[in-house]
Amino acid sequence: MEQTPPTFHILARMSLKLFGVNHWALRLPEILGVGVMSFCLFVVVSRRSSAAYGLVAMVLPLVTHAFYYATEARPYGLVLGFAAFSLLCWQSLADDRRRILSLAGLSASLAAALASHYYAVLIFVPLVLGEGARTIVRRRLDPWVWLAFAVATIPLWVFLPLIQSGRQLSGTFWAKPRWFDPVLFYQDLLALTASGAIFLFVGILVLLTLYPIVRSSIGAEPRVRPVSRIPPGEVVAALGYLAIPVIAVLLAKLATGAFTDRYALAAVLGLALIIPWGAYLILDGRATIGLALAAVLFSWFVVKDGIQPALEQRHALPVSSTRSTSSKRRRRVGSRSSSPVRICFFS
Repeated sequence: MEQTPPTFHILARMSLKLFGVNHWALRLPEILGVGVMSFCLFVVVSRRSSAAYGLVAMVLPLVTHAFYYATEARPYGLVLGFAAFSLLCWQSLADDRRRILSLAGLSASLAAALASHYYAVLIFVPLVLGEGARTIVRRRLDPWVWLAFAVATIPLWVFLPLIQSGRQLSGTFWAKPRWFDPVLFYQDLLALTASGAIFLFVGILVLLTLYPIVRSSIGAEPRVRPVSRIPPGEVVAALGYLAIPVIAVLLAKLATGAFTDRYALAAVLGLALIIPWGAYLILDGRATIGLALAAVLFSWFVVKDGIQPALEQRHALPVSSTRSTSSKRRRRVGSRSSSPVRICFFS
């Protein structure tokens, strides 16, 4: 009664066959998944604002707890990648960009997410809500998009016997749903960024304070406030991503009996859409401030997940080296001793 589809295990097996049995090969699909998520968010946000704020969207998930799942050999990094790619394809359909490819990509990415984890069904909700809002605004139904949604549910029906078997565990599952879990979800998601929140907001205030002074000193003309290019359907979809933890808890209460934070991890896409788009409008689309925000987030990411772990590992190296040297010396001593001593040492 496994709660992960067998296709995920097949993919992990293929990666090991191609690249050897090692930690990198086992985690390569998840690493690529999180990378695809960041790239797709950059494109999605840039289309409605600018490349500077697209960079903010690209880096923002990396300073949250979501980045942890790029290094864990479980399917959640894959789900993030497929979720972001489905969002990109859905947005491309609204802009009539390569319609056939976008339809195929939308259906295939949603199906691949479902084939990675059953709870990926939650990423359908924001897109369905967004498409519903888009239909109301346009007063025209796009049947091909709804057909793509329907086709993407095929893995759910294929694995239905396994899902029903897995439900037998719901009575004794280790993580029971609680009504306040959505609040705890966002606390955990942003826990790694909470320590640097003051630094981030102080940096924003400094930039907002200095920017008018710099512009006036160089005699630049004030910019016209940008008009929002964000369609209402995409705003609804972004809010839908933010609501995924609430929907996941409702689903767990009514049907599955199981909820843990990583089941609702795609909610990070909502943050990566709302925050850059909101900043773009509030800051009048100033590319300089957008780039500065992206640089702050990227520096934060490098320090948190690059420099700090490297320093910790470096401080631990002398201890490991000493133990290794001591172990080698004991082995040499043991090799000169009698057989009973060697047996006691290696046991």
